[in-house]
Amino acid sequence: QGYDYTEAILYRTVGNDLTEIWDNKFDVIVFFSPFSIETLMDQYPEFKQNDTLIGAFGTTTCKAVEDFGWTLNIKAPTATMPSMSGALDSFLAENQ
Repeated sequence: QGYDYTEAILYRTVGNDLTEIWDNKFDVIVFFSPFSIETLMDQYPEFKQNDTLIGAFGTTTCKAVEDFGWTLNIKAPTATMPSMSGALDSFLAENQ
């Protein structure tokens, strides 16, 4: 039995324009998808981690951070920290 169907694109991920906020120095940048890392690097290929702390949510995002050679400072979810907000709170409490 065959079905007639038409292929359709229902959504498309598009990166935000970061130019309005990029003049600021960030203490922490948290990524929630590998695409967000790609967006940053597309717009600012000269980005260096330096003293900026990097957080990532999810296995593939954590791997993408490490693939760029950055230090992953804050990771979620974990067995003890299922949310990024909890991971951030814990990191800040331990590193004040």
